[in-house]
Amino acid sequence: MKISVCIGSACHLKGSYNVIHSLQQLVEEYGVADKVEINASFCLGQCAEAVSVKVDDNEVQSVSGATVRDFFAKSVLPAVGEGGQNQEGEGDICVHHRKEAGTFAGGQALRS
Repeated sequence: MKISVCIGSACHLKGSYNVIHSLQQLVEEYGVADKVEINASFCLGQCAEAVSVKVDDNEVQSVSGATVRDFFAKSVLPAVGEGGQNQEGEGDICVHHRKEAGTFAGGQALRS
């Protein structure tokens, strides 16, 4: 699965780095790094809805720091065949993170 997160001007100003960082942490927490690739992308054409996120070839969605966990639970985990449990066997997306995710490098593929 490929998740593209816009880092264009509008999305950058609305927190695209925070969304990318949160996604990296969730990918690590749920142990799906072998199934999920996070890419920084320039303009997905939905600037008014920033931060724009696209999963594979699906429609662009608006995601924020406040909604990234819900987005991950509804759009990512079911698509990669995960039942919504993290590596500790907890059923809900938990608030803590076990490890820091990789660093952001603008425009390059990001993997946790």
